Amino acid sequence: MKTMQFHGTEKTLKSKVLYSLQSIKSLLVFAFCFCCFFSIYSPLLPVPGKIAFSQQSSIPFPASPTTIPTNLSHIVFGISGLAYTWDRQLHFNELWWRPGEMRGYVWLDKEPAADATWPETGPLFRVSTSNSSHLGNGRNASAARIARIVVDSYQAVLTDPNAAEVRWFVVGDDDTVFFPDNLLAVLRKYDHRQMYYVGSMSESVEQDLEFSYNMAFHGAGFAITYPAAMEIARIIDGCLDRYSHHYSSDHLIQSCLSELGVPLTQEPGFHQVIISISSHH
Repeated sequence: MKTMQFHGTEKTLKSKVLYSLQSIKSLLVFAFCFCCFFSIYSPLLPVPGKIAFSQQSSIPFPASPTTIPTNLSHIVFGISGLAYTWDRQLHFNELWWRPGEMRGYVWLDKEPAADATWPETGPLFRVSTSNSSHLGNGRNASAARIARIVVDSYQAVLTDPNAAEVRWFVVGDDDTVFFPDNLLAVLRKYDHRQMYYVGSMSESVEQDLEFSYNMAFHGAGFAITYPAAMEIARIIDGCLDRYSHHYSSDHLIQSCLSELGVPLTQEPGFHQVIISISSHH
């Protein structure tokens, strides 16, 4: 009986050892396969902290030299305006626009009057493209037109022989005043090859509560990198349709960028302060 118990114990120990060896072998095989997989596919994985963008778009992304610091030639400005008020608003633009150094457009709702003289001290004008008929008329259609300024500016650049230089699209209202050197200092902090949406919330708590604390406001201006603009161009029509209940162009842009996984990068240097000016006669 004792001998049989000994042999039974010995068999049990042998089976446990064999089981352990098989488990270790399986673990080693798994580890080897994982290492092979990681070495092959790790270059395709997104870098932590950065947002990858689709390479499948039919619209090309220019490869501008990254060793050159961002300057004014790398920025395209898109200014929203109205044909019937531009002659009163152009003076705001003249405060900061640098002819010959800057590029961009004032996007109007329609052609200005035939007898209107367009000043050479500001950007050229273009008429907005509008695919917003599904939004109806009035405030929603106006919001959709202004939201499309990013896409209009992007598509205008595609015909520009110097398109490869473009890194950023900066958008603002016709009474937004930019400080070009300060703007450059901000944009140089970011990698223009990634998808960025840079701006700031409003100084008005009421506006932030109504819309979002994570939304850039048009009045203060905001900046979008070329890759982000390229992706917005791809989804803009469907996006405007999905968010047709929004009556703010800023809210529409934020919603479209949220679908792309691009959050707002807060830069407090973008200020939206509403100033009321009254005249006394």
